[in-house]
Amino acid sequence: MTPNQLWHLGQALNPVSDPGANGIPTPEIEWEENGYMTEPHPGINVPVLDSPLTDHEILELQDNINPLKHSDSFGSGHISSHCPVC
Repeated sequence: MTPNQLWHLGQALNPVSDPGANGIPTPEIEWEENGYMTEPHPGINVPVLDSPLTDHEILELQDNINPLKHSDSFGSGHISSHCPVC
């Protein structure tokens, strides 16, 4: 049987009452809206932070670190990115 058929069979053998009928509030869903907000959320404030690295350190990282480089140790790029900064 398909999952859909099993669900219908389960509903027929063990019916479950509608949760809305028991006084449990269910949220109203506006199906015509896609959820995309045109304005930023008023409760989210993202602080602007200065980079802890100097311009020289950023250039050194960009020159020495290639995230697409092959790695047999699954982390050598990550480890080598910490050495110039330390």
